[in-house]
Order: sequence, then C-alpha cells, then structure tokens
Amino acid sequence: MVYSELFSAVKVYLDRPNLPQADFNALLPGVEGELQRALVEHPRNISRGSYTQLAGDAFLPLPVNLVALIGLYLNSVPLAQFPADMREAAAEEGGFIQKGACLELFPAPTSDTIFRMDYHATLPVLDPLTSASTNWVLTLYPDLYIYGCLREAAIYLRDDQRLGIWGAEFGRRITSLVQQGWGQGWATPPKIRVR
Repeated sequence: MVYSELFSAVKVYLDRPNLPQADFNALLPGVEGELQRALVEHPRNISRGSYTQLAGDAFLPLPVNLVALIGLYLNSVPLAQFPADMREAAAEEGGFIQKGACLELFPAPTSDTIFRMDYHATLPVLDPLTSASTNWVLTLYPDLYIYGCLREAAIYLRDDQRLGIWGAEFGRRITSLVQQGWGQGWATPPKIRVR
C-alpha cells in the first residue's frame, strides 16, 4: 500500500469521499508518532552506516534519523561507550562518549578512519507530496495505518463511539505486532524441524 491508497481507504471507511487531503495529512503525525514509539526497536528500524572521520577530528556527527545507538565499530571491533561523566576513563582506555548530536572519540583519529555505526532509526514518515510514498509498516501492515488514521479521525470528529472501537482495534493490532518475538533477544535460535 502507498500513501494515495491509504488516503482512499480512509475516505471509504469514514464514508467521506470529499475528505480534504489537508485534513487527512493532519491525522498522520498522531499515527506515525504512536507507531514510532511502539516499533522503535523493531529489526526493520535498524540502520547501518559507514562514516569517514577526518584525521584529528574527535567529533563524529550522529545521523539525524538516529533514535538509539546500538554500536560503533572500527574494523568490525566494537568501541566502548562511556557515560559523559567518565570522560577520563574513555580518554585513557579508548572509546567514545555521546555529546549532544555527536560522538566524541577517544583518541581522535590520527588518519582518515572509516567507522561503522549500527543504530535504531526513526520510522520513515509518509510524504503527502509523493502519492507513491510508503514505508515498511504501510507495506507489510497497512491495517495499522488504517486503524490509526480512523482512531485519529474519531478524535478529531469527537466520535466517542467510533473512538473506542477504532482505538481498541489499533491498540490490539500494534500489540500483536510487538509480541511477535523480535524483541526477546534470544541467545540461541529457536529449534526448527525440517522434514
């Protein structure tokens, strides 16, 4: 499903064929905010990037879509992260501290160095200027967006009866997705028998 198809589906569910696109766009931030909070640690939100740090520059800027850092690696070896109040330990042992929107590296690279960063990224928002706009949630779980938009519409329209129904259905579907097991951190893979 893409943005334009979601917009059409919501108009059908609401029985409002003339729903202005601006009103529909006003519903999306509430839905996307809820999805972002619920799915922040989903494996599909993990991003990996390579960054070249110039010689002598100790500050590595964080990506703008970063929600939580998983790890920083140099030659596939994880670097230690220290709390900001342990700056001296980081400087002595080598590693980094987070400082605002940057990572301060200890020691600063003496030559241009490539670092790899794994992190939880924000869920890509739908772009109303692109009718083909989509993200992995809308593609794989369009019902989450549909019921989320319906819940937001019920809030906007002050439709208490529908708010209870659509809000509960949206909550049930998010809970079902969250409970699929991807956040359990299994130490060993599940046993699978193949015949």
